[in-house]
Parts: sequence; structure tokens; C-alpha cells
Amino acid sequence: MSENMKKGSISVETQNIFPVIKRWLYSEKDIFLREIVSNATDAITKMKRLMSLGQIPSTD
Repeated sequence: MSENMKKGSISVETQNIFPVIKRWLYSEKDIFLREIVSNATDAITKMKRLMSLGQIPSTD
């Protein structure tokens, strides 16, 4: 590293970055819907896995 370059750190707080991510990620309706479906699918898969392991009761 040259003498003119300085090392530093970046500090980002969640309350500052989430609005930016939300605006960028969910500005298009098709992206928003794809994320909702993806998140729901992940949740269902996780629930089924936990049920198979007996960690949560079956909903039958």
C-alpha cells in the first residue's frame, strides 16, 4: 500500500441502509412479487423441515 492511501472503516446503521435497500429492491412490482413468493416458499420449506424433525407440531 502506498504512503498516500489510508485505511479506514465504514459504519452503516440498519435504520439508515434499510430504506435505501427497500427503495432499490422493491421499486419494481415484478421484483417485489418475486421476493414475496420466494420468501413464502422458503418459509414453507423450513416449516416442513422442522415438522419432520419434530421441532414443531404438525398442523394436521
